[in-house]
Amino acid sequence: MPRYEAGACRVAIIDEQPITRAGMERVLADEPGFTVGTSVSSVEEIDMLDGAGAYGVAVVAISSRDVRSCVDIVTSVSAVAYPVVTSTWDSEDLLWGAIRAGARGCVTRSCDQREMVMALRIAATGALYVSPDLIGHLHERLGAARRPESEATVGLAPREVETVRWIGLGLTQRQIATRMGLSEATVNTYAKRIRSKLKVNNKAELTRAAIGLGLLSDDRGARHDYAA
Repeated sequence: MPRYEAGACRVAIIDEQPITRAGMERVLADEPGFTVGTSVSSVEEIDMLDGAGAYGVAVVAISSRDVRSCVDIVTSVSAVAYPVVTSTWDSEDLLWGAIRAGARGCVTRSCDQREMVMALRIAATGALYVSPDLIGHLHERLGAARRPESEATVGLAPREVETVRWIGLGLTQRQIATRMGLSEATVNTYAKRIRSKLKVNNKAELTRAAIGLGLLSDDRGARHDYAA
């Protein structure tokens, strides 16, 4: 559900670097529709008693290269907000781990102000934003996860399989079109064809069917049993 439909979207800033936090606070002070709810050095400093929806989004700086540590942090943050993670992204495992743990945005440390704000606005709607510089990592992981025997069984073409996986990650048809270099109409055609082949009626049923066929990981359990 969108978390800034009415009034300002409350943002939590989590970064161990005070100067970086101050910079993010200044950025949001000039952006309509946002207000800083808290600015802390670690996730432990956020009052988890506020519960889900206490904040719209959270900017989370990840400095550790340890995938499991990243997953733990993002999982904790996602209990109270949609996480937008910033990191140097030293490995595709780190990126994939963050997304599986619930990140709604993944941006590089070198992103500019405009991209950061765009990532926050997209994440606040519940959709997923990934920096263009990181898309290659996702394509590599999606390709590596393909299971030809399952694809042959349901008769999905390679581009249809790619579409299914983007849908499973929560992207809109417009976002999928941009990432695949297609028109939105073509993605819509793919989605209809996929639903027909999998004999499903909506996005939720499509995602469940794809998980059952091994085309997607079941992220519902990933937060607890993710292995690097």
